Amino acid sequence: MTHFLTLKRSVILAFVFVIITLVVGYTFLARAYFIAGMDNIVASNMSQAAHNLIEPEIVNDAQHAVAVTRSWDEQPATVRSEFLEVPDQTNKLYKARRNMDRSILFVLKQEIAGDIWFVSSRSSPANMSRLVGTNVRHSMYALLYIALGIAFIVGCIVWWSLRRISNPIANMNQWAKGLNESNLNKPVPDFVFQELNGFAALVHQSLCSAKSGIEREEQLLRQTSHELRTPISVIRNNVELARKIQSKENSGNVDKSILDRIDRASLTMKQMTDTLLWLNKDDAHMINRQPLRLDSVIGDIIEPLQYLLQEKEVHLNVSLDPVTLSLPETAFRIVIGNLVRNAFQHTQQGDVTISLIDRSVVISNRESATDESPTDLGFGLGLKLTEQLVQKLGWSCVTDVQSGVYRVVLTLP
Repeated sequence: MTHFLTLKRSVILAFVFVIITLVVGYTFLARAYFIAGMDNIVASNMSQAAHNLIEPEIVNDAQHAVAVTRSWDEQPATVRSEFLEVPDQTNKLYKARRNMDRSILFVLKQEIAGDIWFVSSRSSPANMSRLVGTNVRHSMYALLYIALGIAFIVGCIVWWSLRRISNPIANMNQWAKGLNESNLNKPVPDFVFQELNGFAALVHQSLCSAKSGIEREEQLLRQTSHELRTPISVIRNNVELARKIQSKENSGNVDKSILDRIDRASLTMKQMTDTLLWLNKDDAHMINRQPLRLDSVIGDIIEPLQYLLQEKEVHLNVSLDPVTLSLPETAFRIVIGNLVRNAFQHTQQGDVTISLIDRSVVISNRESATDESPTDLGFGLGLKLTEQLVQKLGWSCVTDVQSGVYRVVLTLP
C-alpha cells in the first residue's frame, strides 16, 4: 500500500499551516487596528469640535489644536517654525514631529469655494482626548492577545509536526535495534511515511540477504566437512594399514592399491580445497587468462579420474573438438574436474558422455540401474561448488534431469 503522506509533504503542510495562521492572525490584527484608528480619528475630531464650540477664540501657540487661516502668515508661529517653506500642494497632508513636547504637527493646504485655506493641527498627550488614550490601551491589549494567540497556535503546529515526524523515526530505530534471527521473518511494520517505509524495507532486505548468505556458508561448511571426512578417513586408514603391513612383513614394499587409494583420496581433497580457495577470491576479473587447448585439458582431467569407474558397468563416450580459448586455466580445470568427477561418482551402471562443441562442454550420465533414483544422478557438493564458481566467473552452467539422464551444459564466454 502506497502512503500519500511523506516527510516532504509533512514539512510543507506544517509550513503552510504556520503561514496561514500568521496571515489570518495578522489580518484580524490589521482589521482591529484600522477600526481603532478610525475610532481615534472620530473621537479626536469630536473632542476638538467641542473645544472649538466652547472656546472658539483660543488660538495660540501654547494650547491650540486646530488653526484655520486664509494666509500662511496667520498660522501659529510654532507651525511656521517647523515648516520653513509654505506648502505648495493642495489636498496634501504635511507632517512634522516636535521632540520637546512629544507633539505632532499637521498642515493641510485646501481649496474651498475658490479660496485657499491653511489648516494646521497639533496632537500631543496634553490635548489628546481621554477616549483616544483608552482606545490606544485597548489596541495594545488586542495586539498582545492576538500575538500570544498566534504564538500559541504556531507552537502547537510545530510541536505536532515534530511529534508526528519523530515518533515514526523513533519506532523505526527501536525496530531496527530489535531485529534478530527470530523475528527477521516477520513483516516490516508501517512507519507512516514513504521514505521511512522504503528505508526499513531496504534494511530488512539487506539483513535477510546477509542471513541467507550466512546460512549458505554454514550449509557449505557442513557439507564440506562431511565430504572431506571420507577421504581423510581413507588416507588415515590406508596409511595405518600400510604401516601394519610393513611392520609385519619387515619389508619396505607396500601394496600398490593402498597407495592408489591414498592418492585418489588426496586428489579429491585437493580438488575440493582448490574450489573453496577460488570461491574466496575477491575479484574474479583479475584472474590471469591464457590461450588454452580445451580438448587437451579436458583429456588430461578425465584420465586420472577414471578410477571412479573401476568395477562399474559404465560406458564412457568422449567426443572433443579442437577448441582454443583464452581462459584462466586453474579455474577451468577445477570446474571441469568437479563436473566429470560428479558424473563418474554418481553413475553406477550406464553411460557417461563428455563432448566439447565450439564453446560448450556437455557432460551427461545415464543411470540404467533400476534401484537408483534419477533425481540422485550427478548431485553432490562438488557440483554445488562448481555452480558458485561458474557464477562468479560469469560463465553459464545449465543442469537438466530428464528420463533418467542428468545433463550439464557449460558455456564459456
